[in-house]
Amino acid sequence: MSSKRWVYLILLEFVLPIALLGVTFWAIGGFIQNQIFNQMRWVQSWNSLQLSPNVEIPVHSILIRADIDLKQNRATVNVFQLDRGEPLLNLEFLTVKPNQLEPQIAETLGISVKEVRDRIRYRVHGVHQRRSPHP
Repeated sequence: MSSKRWVYLILLEFVLPIALLGVTFWAIGGFIQNQIFNQMRWVQSWNSLQLSPNVEIPVHSILIRADIDLKQNRATVNVFQLDRGEPLLNLEFLTVKPNQLEPQIAETLGISVKEVRDRIRYRVHGVHQRRSPHP
């Protein structure tokens, strides 16, 4: 056999199958990676609070404080990040009942009502305190 024939034989039987196998693995790996990253992006958006187009905060790292003023019939809600002292958001609602307030907060923040209930703390103002009958 001539040397050219050996070169063609090696290319057809060895190099070409390896190249095709490499391209196949590359394509399948890219597809799987794309599927995983799309799923991770969906989970991340489901578990985070989007404050602006560039700022997302994980839901597990927020605290919601609701100051309910019974005299003015309104609630002031502050959303804090656990490692910061200043509120991220200040919201006001014209309701003082928790069963009405929690769904409104959830809708405003784009999280579930359960997430709000797990993270909210209430302070009630304007309650008349009874004096003890004993001095």
